[in-house]
Amino acid sequence: TNREAHVVMPRTAPAVKRAAVAGYGAHITLCEPTNKARAEAAQKKTEEVQGYFVHPSNEPRVISGQGSVAVEFLEQCSDLDALVVPVGG
Repeated sequence: TNREAHVVMPRTAPAVKRAAVAGYGAHITLCEPTNKARAEAAQKKTEEVQGYFVHPSNEPRVISGQGSVAVEFLEQCSDLDALVVPVGG
């Protein structure tokens, strides 16, 4: 599709993370490193571009995709003894 991705990130985000996001073609909006500032910047950007906001951790489709990763591992490697998954933002 011909859609753009806009990502709001704290201004303190590591350069390597910013470069990776930009490398995927996303437009980055920097904000202060607070939840309130991020929410406000995301709301403003969503309205500005008439877009759809996808919350990074409180969106049913995101949660569903994250939850299915274990199933995908087990389908490909049924003899796993353990699956260690990092959790965080």
